[in-house]
Amino acid sequence: MAGCYWLEGFLARHQELSVHQAEYVSIHRAIGFNKTKVDKYFSILKSLPFGESGDQLIPPDKIFNVDESAFTVCSIGQLSSAENGKTVTAVCCASVTGVFIPPMLIFPRARLNPSLLNGAATGAIGKAMEGHASHTGSLEVIDKAASNNVQLLIFPSHCTHQFQPLDLSFFRSVITHYSPK
Repeated sequence: MAGCYWLEGFLARHQELSVHQAEYVSIHRAIGFNKTKVDKYFSILKSLPFGESGDQLIPPDKIFNVDESAFTVCSIGQLSSAENGKTVTAVCCASVTGVFIPPMLIFPRARLNPSLLNGAATGAIGKAMEGHASHTGSLEVIDKAASNNVQLLIFPSHCTHQFQPLDLSFFRSVITHYSPK
């Protein structure tokens, strides 16, 4: 049986490997992430950019992923202490070719103070929305997308922890290095 010295030696010889703490997964995600659901999603995903004859209908620079993540704010610029502990939502969008659209920052307030965007990414948009819900199936959004020749594909429920590209790369890195002051 291999011992701890063997493991240390093995990891030293294979530095591309690392040991991580297991992540907790809810029972809904564990059950919801299944082969049937994954196969169906990828079947739809593969069919969208290509026609029946195999010709590409949607070029890669026109395929985008959108995701949002919430950040607890302890202090931003000139915010008062009454704002401490509020959640700001960042909505990001990137193409599969790596082109990023400036983010939208959603602040939990009735009116947007333009100074809240001081130091934000160039082109960032700020919105003040009390009690916003970005995960609702908005018929207005679906209609607007359809009228602009935009096809929406939503990740299957309880699968984003494995599928969502912006979550797995961009937001994971931001959250790892973000520390409210």
